[in-house]
This record gives sequence, structure tokens and C-alpha cells, in this order.
Amino acid sequence: RCYGGCMGGAKKNFDQFIAGQVTQIKETRVNKGKACGILRPVHKFDQFVQEAENLFHSEERRVELEKGYKALLDALFGAVDRAAKEQQKIPDEVVLFENYHHIGRRLTWMGLATLSEHLETCNKQYRSNLEAYIVGKLGDPIEKISTFFAGVKACLTPAMRPEEIGFNMNFSKTVLVKLLEEHQFKVVKKSIDSSIAKIDKHLSKEECLFSVVRDRYLATFFRHVTEFTRLMEVCYPGSKLQFQCKVEELRTIYGHEEDEDEEGAMWDDSSTAL
Repeated sequence: RCYGGCMGGAKKNFDQFIAGQVTQIKETRVNKGKACGILRPVHKFDQFVQEAENLFHSEERRVELEKGYKALLDALFGAVDRAAKEQQKIPDEVVLFENYHHIGRRLTWMGLATLSEHLETCNKQYRSNLEAYIVGKLGDPIEKISTFFAGVKACLTPAMRPEEIGFNMNFSKTVLVKLLEEHQFKVVKKSIDSSIAKIDKHLSKEECLFSVVRDRYLATFFRHVTEFTRLMEVCYPGSKLQFQCKVEELRTIYGHEEDEDEEGAMWDDSSTAL
């Protein structure tokens, strides 16, 4: 009876502790004029996990501990979402994908099946916000060409053969030649350099995702070039149209291999170790 009373008291104290932590997380606010990086409550969750995993070796206490993890994670997700909206220094997507990346790596390290849904949430938030950042906030070095081929692809229906596309005045060979001439090597490289500078400015140093984001941005660009080159060959056969910017030269300059165009794993090796 004495043992049961002690355990009951310990559980009550633990529940109160978790409730207090949840309240603190929910009350977290960020400096609107300062890049927030990894939120303080996220770092505190790291510390709590490390201490708790060293203390709770008994299986009979794991149920309460993992229930506490879930409560803290639910509160953390809400805090990250609020912080992204409240701060005004960097794009919302950066706050989201950096913090969800950090939390997701911690959950991967923990390896608990009971937190698989939370890990999946981190995975989805990281990927979707990283993609939204690259597509929506960094700019397209060949935006006019991308718009042109978006129109070309929209016209490619069963009723329209690819080689007939050029008869459409909006997608004629003459229009395409002009666009290709506008995107000389120096112009495209300058645009890429500007976007890479944005990445360096927006991302925090502590999560070490600069190389990951830069490589994903470059991979997106090179995939588009490859796709549009194929469309030129199919829709304008024999025209010998090609990009003025040499892809091989750009790959060499940025140290980007062709196999890096494939989407990598979520938790990249270049991230900081836990």
C-alpha cells in the first residue's frame, strides 16, 4: 500500500510537471524583428528527452513517459506554427521546415513506435515547407522559359501532336529562340547566386541545412532544364534548340552531381548530430 501510494504520488507530480511544461510552451512568443531559428522550447524538449530516457528504464513507467512526450509534442507543433506566423524576419516556411526537421531528427533518434504519427507529421511539414520555400521564395532562374513550357505541356493533348506545337503563335520556334537568348549564362548564374545568398541569409547556422536546401534548389533547377530540353527535342524536332547556359559548366561551378537531382532522405547527413 505504501509503495502504491508513492507511485501514485510520483505519477501525479509527473503529470503536473508535464502540464506546466505544456503551458509554458503554449505561452512562448518570439521577437517579431529577429530570426528565431530553432525555438527555445524545442531545445528544452531535447534536454528533457535526454534526461528522461536516462531515468525511466522501467517498462512500467514508460506508458506515462510516452504519454507525456505526446502532450509536449502536440504543444510544440502548435508553438512552431504560431512562431512562423508571428515572426516577420524570414519566410514562414523556413521557421517551419527548420524546427520540424530538428524535432523529427530527435524522434528518429528516440525510435518509439508510439510517436510514429508525430514523426510522420514532422516529415510532411519538413518536406512541404521546404518545397514551398524553394518554389515560392527563391525564384526561378529561367522563369520565362518555365512559363513557356508550362503552356506547351498544357497544349499537349491526344488531339495535338508534339511537333504541331510550333504552329501556335504563342509557342512558336521564334518565341522560344528569343527566350533562350534572354537567358545567357551570366544572367542565369547571377540569378542562381542571388537565390543561394537568400538561403544563406534566411537559414539558421545551428540546424546546418544550408547545403541541403542549396542542393535541393539546384536539383530542382537542373531537373527543369532536363525536362525542357527533352520537350524541345520532341516539340521542335531538328531545330537544334538548346539552352545558352551550359548545364555541365553550372554543375561544375556549384559542385553538383547529376545523381543529386534525385530527392534525398529527409534527415540529411549534413545536419548536426544529436
